[in-house]
Amino acid sequence: MYKEIDFNKVSEYFIYDETSPTFLRWRINKGNKKAGDIAGYKRNKYYCVKFDGDDYYVHRVIWVLFNGGIDASLVIDHIDMNPANNNINNLRLVPQKVNLKNQGKRIDNGLPKYVRQIERNGKPYYIAQIPSLLTGKRISKSSANLDVIIEWLENKFNP
Repeated sequence: MYKEIDFNKVSEYFIYDETSPTFLRWRINKGNKKAGDIAGYKRNKYYCVKFDGDDYYVHRVIWVLFNGGIDASLVIDHIDMNPANNNINNLRLVPQKVNLKNQGKRIDNGLPKYVRQIERNGKPYYIAQIPSLLTGKRISKSSANLDVIIEWLENKFNP
């Protein structure tokens, strides 16, 4: 689901720095970015960084800097559930199922992230929508059974 991140590129372009709000700084001058500048920008709740024509989540870049790569069957989890806290000590590699459980209850509906509930014929009905990093469009699944939705989400994040 995510683009592979080349360790050699990220170690050439970036340095980890806990004084940066993103925890990442440019190592080299690149375009209008100067060595030492904060690397990344906030998109929704997560920091992203653009290099070589593609956007990447900063937490994934940091993981690769420290660990050399990311197992395609796993995802990076923010242990404290704060997606802006990219401190390496706050990141861990886990199956998507664990990551979904580490999101806490949503204040608005108590459902997992990406899931909302509507009523159909007087009964609960669930809809999940997730962004596709490949196309930028949303993909969705709906069902009267919440377990079906959760399984679909897990399969989308762990194909």
